[in-house]
Formats: sequence, C-alpha cells, structure tokens
Amino acid sequence: MKKQTRQEISSPKNRGLTGGRDGGLGAIARTLFGVMIILPLVPLLLLLTIGFTFSADNLKREAVWRLHHIALDHGRMLDAFLHERINDLDMVAALENLPDLADRNKFESVFKSLKNSKNAFVDMGLIDPTGQQVAYAGPLNLRGRDYANSPWRIQTLARGALVSDSFLGHRGAPHFIVAIAGQGDASGWVLRATIDNEIFDRLVESFSLGATGEAYVMDLQGRLQTRRKSSTSLMDITSDFSSFPPIEDKLQDFVVDTGSGTYLYSLVPVNESRWRLVVRQEEGEAFEPLRRVGLYSLVTMVLGGVFILATAWPLSRRLHQHILRVVSEKEQLQEQLFHAGRLAEIGEMAAGIAHEINNPLQTMKSELTLMDMDMGDIENKETENCEKLFDGLRESMAQLEKQINRCAKITTGILKFGRYGEPERASVNIQDVIDDTLNLVEKQTEVSGITLAKDIQRSLPNVYCDPGQLQQVLLNLLNNARDAVLEQHPEGGGKIELRIGQVSPSKVQIIIGDNGIGMTEEIKDKAFSPFFTTKPVGKGTGLGLSICYGIIQTMGGSIDLDSTSGQGTVFTIALPIA
Repeated sequence: MKKQTRQEISSPKNRGLTGGRDGGLGAIARTLFGVMIILPLVPLLLLLTIGFTFSADNLKREAVWRLHHIALDHGRMLDAFLHERINDLDMVAALENLPDLADRNKFESVFKSLKNSKNAFVDMGLIDPTGQQVAYAGPLNLRGRDYANSPWRIQTLARGALVSDSFLGHRGAPHFIVAIAGQGDASGWVLRATIDNEIFDRLVESFSLGATGEAYVMDLQGRLQTRRKSSTSLMDITSDFSSFPPIEDKLQDFVVDTGSGTYLYSLVPVNESRWRLVVRQEEGEAFEPLRRVGLYSLVTMVLGGVFILATAWPLSRRLHQHILRVVSEKEQLQEQLFHAGRLAEIGEMAAGIAHEINNPLQTMKSELTLMDMDMGDIENKETENCEKLFDGLRESMAQLEKQINRCAKITTGILKFGRYGEPERASVNIQDVIDDTLNLVEKQTEVSGITLAKDIQRSLPNVYCDPGQLQQVLLNLLNNARDAVLEQHPEGGGKIELRIGQVSPSKVQIIIGDNGIGMTEEIKDKAFSPFFTTKPVGKGTGLGLSICYGIIQTMGGSIDLDSTSGQGTVFTIALPIA
C-alpha cells in the first residue's frame, strides 16, 4: 500500500471525487438536521441545567432559612410572653405583701385588675408556707387545696420563679402555670397563676407558613404543651417524636419522613430550654418555588426546542438543497473530467491506431489494383479464361470485406470507448471489458515489441461497475505501462503482465505489472495527485492516475501502487463482486 503524503491528502481524489450520491445525501440531510438541533440545544440544556441546579440549591437553603428564622423569632416571642407573665406576678408581689393577700376580697380585687390589664390568666392562687392555698380567684373552687408536695411548688421555691409543664392538678384538666416565690417576710409563700391555654395556643400558631405549616410546643420527652392541628390532646407524646434526632440545647434543623409526608423541622429551645418550640412544613410546599422554577425551566426548554426545530428544519432543507446542487455540479465536472481523460487516452493512442488502420487500408488498396487489372482484362477480352478472372475478383472482394470488418472493429472500439454519457453502474461481465480493452492495445504493444502476458481466471464472477469507466482505468494503466517499458527497453525485451482472478468471496483482483522504468519514492507519493506527470510536455496531462483513483473509489474498490525505480511498477485493483 502506498504511503500518503500531505499533498496527496489535500488532492481532489481525497476530497471526494467519488460522488457518493446514492444514499449519502439522505444521510447528510439527516446529519445537518441533527447538528442544527444539537448545536443550539446542548448549550440551552446545559444553561437550564446549571441554572436550575443553582436555583434549586439556593431555594432549598432559602426554605430552610425561612423556617429557621420563623422558629427563632417565634421562640423569642414565646419566651417574652412567659417572662412577661412572671413579671406580672413579680409586680403584684412588689406592690402587695403576699401574706396580706390572704384576704379574699383583696386577692380577688388584685386578680381582677391583673386580668383586665393582661387577659392572659385563667385564675390565680396564693399558697402559704405550709402548702395550703389560702386565697384563690377564678372559676373553680380551689381555696384550701393542699399543694405541699406538688412538684411545681417545690421547684418554684428552689428557683424563685417557674413556668411549669402541663399537668392535671386538682382540676383534672391539662394546664400549666407561672409561679413566683416570696422574698424576705414573705419567704415560703408562693403566688401562682394559670395561663389561658387558648391564648397561648393562638400565640404559638400566630404565623403564616402555608397550608401544611404548623407550630407546637413540647417538653424534652415529646409531651405536647400546646395543641396540634393533627391532635388536640395535651400531654400526649407527639406522634413524630420517635423520628426526631437526639434533642440538643440549641436550634436544630432536620427532615423527617412521617409516613404521611416528608417535613422540614426547626426546633428552638424556649422556657429556659425546658421546652421546644417545633415549627414544621411539608417539604413539597416548602420547596414550591423550586417546583415552579423547574416548571419554568421545562417550559423554556420545550419552547426553545420547538423554536430550534422550527428553525432547523427549513435551514437544513435549504442547506441540503444547496449541497445537492453542489454535488450535482461536482458530478458533472467529474464526468467531464473522466471524458477528457478518455479523449486524452485516444489522443495518445492516435499514432498506434492510425498505424493499425493503415495496414488493412494498404491491403485494400492492393486488392483494388488487382481487381482493376482483372476488370481490364475482362473488358478487352484478352483472355479466354474469364472464369479464373472472376475467381480472382471474388477473392479480392472477400479480402476487402475482411479488411473493412477489421477497420470497423477498430473504429467501433474507439467510438465505444470515447462515448460520452452518464455512468451506469451495474453487474458487469469483466471478461467482456477485458476483451474490448485488449482489442485496443494488443496490436500497439505487439508493434512496439512488448510482450503482453495474460493470466486471466476462467469463469470470473461479475463485478459492480460502469464498464466504460473500468475500461478507461485499464486502458490508462496499460498505456502507462507501455510507455514505461519503452523508456526502459527501447531496443526490446519489455514485458507487461495482466493477471485477473477472484481473491475472496467479495473481491476480484486485477494486477497490471511491467518491467519498465519504475518510480522513485518522491514520484510514488505524487503519482495519484492531479496534473502531476513525468511525461514531456504534450505527451501527458497528469490526469490519468488521479481519474483512475476516483473511478475505482466510486465503484467501492481500491487501487494500490508498488514501484521500484529501474525495476518496474505494479498496480493492484480490487473490485467488489456484484
């Protein structure tokens, strides 16, 4: 196989002298359409993907941040409310001596005044150092009840002030209280008040967080201190507590799959970290902006895709039609080039053809002279044996017919070879093409003193080609071989070999070798380049081998060159079996 050079790679034979129109342009149209869709669509998808990824990340952080800050702000508000209730009792203790409040009328008057100003308490009680509630104001009859061993009283005396957990107490209903312990002369006394659960529940739920958002308060064991949307039972352990991570003394953000949905949670310590404000929202609702961004991205992608398709289709059709015109013009030029190559071959063979036709013409001229002499004898009646003269005329006429047929065969071969028309590739009997070609070159090689050795396999399979183009290739290679042999062996001894045979189930191989002048490596690299020739001016066009290369490629075959300077050249052609 010859080695390709930079010049060869850039030559027309490698830029597509093959035509390749059948089926190829349909693939080109599809490729153009696909490329015109993919080229803009890929950046669009890339930009939308990157934009959606960044937007999704930001929107998720924003959703968590919003829930986080709602929980923080709400937790501060609840702490402020509870501290204010403790301050209310501290104010009572500062204005009144606690033991003096044991007077029922006075105690009820103070409670009435406190309730009118704050409206956050249900009732209020005063407990003496023995644990007896000596004063009570409210809707129940709890005066005289014993609270000596109540945990909240013990904690209040130890801490000075307390917001208790919810408990049942003497009233038998869940409630929680705020309480303060007396100081100085009132040491051991406890003033306590019950917080209105309805008011506290509304305060806990007083924020807007969509349809699935809710807030509630629980203690560290998960027992509800306020009601929930899904449950109204205070002091029950909240249903999702088992899915929570370990409770820590700080704000916590996490996601929990509750079985009925996935929720975002924020937990904030309140009531001196004895409670946790729980704020939660269903993940789908929290990430609703993300869903809208995804929808907008999808709509943008669909609209962009529709626009790209609507634009790519007419543009690709227009480009395809332009390519069709270019390919058609290229094929026309290629056919003209092939035809020019044929005419060039005929021109180079002109001298040999003229010599080959001249021989039968000379014979015909001699026979006509003999016929004229015989006719003169017959007219002058100079002989009595006219029958012999008529026999001579018949022989001369037969010889004339023979020489005329010989000339007709030569001219028919030339006309057949030189005809101009659209190439038609079909299943061709290669033996017929070989015979037509040898009819044009055998006499010339014989006259030139060159031996033409033929080794042609019998019963060759048909090949898929245009017979005229294949004959053009063979004729060019045989003529080149003849010129190379004459240059190397001007005195005789030249030889051309033609070997044809089937070398595989799908290939027929044609080998044309000679013992001519051969080629150097530099010439071999340029041999198939157009307009390159080593023949003198007027002797060759430099188109022959380039055209041969294009023709063989068009047929789906291959042509290889092997040559050694001073020893000869071998061309190997492989053609597909029909």
